[in-house]
Amino acid sequence: MYTKFAKKKIESMQLRERIKYGYKKVIILMIISGLLSIIAIGMLLTSVINYVGIINASDIAVKMCRVDVNSAARNVREMALKDDTSSYTSYEQTIANAIIITMLSLLFTLQK
Repeated sequence: MYTKFAKKKIESMQLRERIKYGYKKVIILMIISGLLSIIAIGMLLTSVINYVGIINASDIAVKMCRVDVNSAARNVREMALKDDTSSYTSYEQTIANAIIITMLSLLFTLQK
């Protein structure tokens, strides 16, 4: 019913009014479409920034783990090369501290 009324209204207009009416509708639809696309792009940008932050934090955690594992491997190698067993406790303590630091840094990174 509404469409019949709108159709009759448009048919009763002069050509200039019809063209103005059509352009007005098209421009309004373009503005709405543009605003929606700007909002969608903004949402995508925030999700990309969030994703990059998570990836960066994971990369830092992996690098820290590599450093700690290399340090622990050096200590184990030193323990294997030395016949002196008196320094084993200090190496074990160093390795335990490195493991604790690594676990804490991973937990801290994952909580971000």
